[in-house]
Amino acid sequence: MNRPLKASQRQERRIADKVGGRTTPGSGNGFRKNDVRTDLVSYEMKYTGAKQYTLKSADLETGARHALLDGREFAFGIEMQGENWIVLEEDFFLALLEKYSEESSDG
Repeated sequence: MNRPLKASQRQERRIADKVGGRTTPGSGNGFRKNDVRTDLVSYEMKYTGAKQYTLKSADLETGARHALLDGREFAFGIEMQGENWIVLEEDFFLALLEKYSEESSDG
């Protein structure tokens, strides 16, 4: 198995563990397309060892469509140069922020 493939699979397992989800076997060629799933969110994960990554609207739209068909919200994760980033649709981000604010003010 080549190094980038191993790194991307490691990345998928890492995020699945962190969010309490599971990886999607054969995510690129099966019925379920995004790489990691929880009850709430479907994640499409990308890995690069390069200093840059070109994020295209088509990647976000495709991932979001697959998540919607699966009844989940969508998140796009990128590991680049050892840093991990998550891209969210604005309405989902604001809803998470609002829920966090409510929970923080209750405690």
